[in-house]
Amino acid sequence: MTLQTQDDYDKALKRFCGFCDSVIRTVLLQFDEGGTRRVEVHIAARDSETDENEGWVCVRIVVRDVTNFGVREGPRTPIQVVSHGIHILCIENRVGVEFGGAIDCPESFESFYSSDGFAIGGAVEFHVGSY
Repeated sequence: MTLQTQDDYDKALKRFCGFCDSVIRTVLLQFDEGGTRRVEVHIAARDSETDENEGWVCVRIVVRDVTNFGVREGPRTPIQVVSHGIHILCIENRVGVEFGGAIDCPESFESFYSSDGFAIGGAVEFHVGSY
């Protein structure tokens, strides 16, 4: 599913329980043709729209046309378990995904830079697969 507005993103987050207590399986940076970048985050999460596997699915979050990103993990601060969920901020034609442990949603794109995991780009897609 391709999302375009903050309301769309909020509905998707609600479907996946905000990704609270989910587990990151993969973080992938890909350089596409034409000089664009894409960041993919594969997350095992609960889906409120299914009962199969007790609701567990794998969600592939794809951020396209990435302008800024960062992944940082210290020896005592792993980001694999997403205790506080992920956050999405959509302003005009840009969208940011924070998956680095922030408790509250960043209020500006500049505030994403202090997160241990984030990607800011032009569009975000969610792809739901089996657990």
